[in-house]
Amino acid sequence: MWVRRIASRVKIIDDPEESDEIVRMKTVDACSSSGVSAIKFNQGAWYLGHNSFDVLIDNLERV
Repeated sequence: MWVRRIASRVKIIDDPEESDEIVRMKTVDACSSSGVSAIKFNQGAWYLGHNSFDVLIDNLERV
């Protein structure tokens, strides 16, 4: 879920409803052409998404 959201946000995928296989292929291709480890991208996207959610929840009462 987080990887899909980050991939959509950084324009790796155009449609957030694309199949998991398409998301995987496009993410691996984008990482490969950029010289970035797809595994590290996956880990970073998950970490970013998870911690962003925590920040939102922690600050929800301020909204």
